[in-house]
Amino acid sequence: MLVAISLGFAGSWGHCTGMCSGVIMLLNRNRSLQSNKFAWVQIHFGRITSYALLGLVAGFLGGLPEYLYTLAPNMQIYQGWAAIIAALFGLFFSLSLIGWLPSPEIYFSKLVKAWGNTFRLFTRQSKKAEPASGPVPILLGLFWGLLPCGLVMTAMFTAVVSGNPFEGALRMAAFGLATLPALIGVKWVSERKWALQTPRYLAAFVLILFSLQLSMRGMASLGVVEHYMISGVMLW
Repeated sequence: MLVAISLGFAGSWGHCTGMCSGVIMLLNRNRSLQSNKFAWVQIHFGRITSYALLGLVAGFLGGLPEYLYTLAPNMQIYQGWAAIIAALFGLFFSLSLIGWLPSPEIYFSKLVKAWGNTFRLFTRQSKKAEPASGPVPILLGLFWGLLPCGLVMTAMFTAVVSGNPFEGALRMAAFGLATLPALIGVKWVSERKWALQTPRYLAAFVLILFSLQLSMRGMASLGVVEHYMISGVMLW
């Protein structure tokens, strides 16, 4: 949970301020949304709900190896390798956050473009539907939450390794809540270049530590190292 919150808060100051500023400006073109605080609450509620649903699915998929282990005790070996592979993905995501590796978004560039075209069409249509009232702001937020985004993909990694649908949903919801300060202050931050880099390095550092822990857990499952406990809590 702490990793998801750290990613959301620290990562969003560098990532969301760039990627989502266009979405915010596009929504601001709708006059009925510009000064309607309740409509923006609904929009962010819809966005965070999408993240929670993605976390639900990711947590379910992450829990499949544990379920398979109950059917086949030898599955512990596969669990170990799965943890190591997941740790490598975590390392990739962390390095992509600070620009040392390509962002995962580039692999979905066509999907991002299609999303942008659909979202622009959706916002134009919403002007005719009085988006300041009713379900339209929530729908806009739900669709916003489905934007193919490297930071969201990184957060979903934490939901996958939770191995539990409910916890995965909670982690993604916490991630979404943690991105609120950056998105609310997107205009202020966009004018201050220095504020964009340091938080990214902090988020990447947290994710690297998490990936190292996961890799040690995988090697412990394979018998390469011993499991390590601190006050009855398994560190790996």
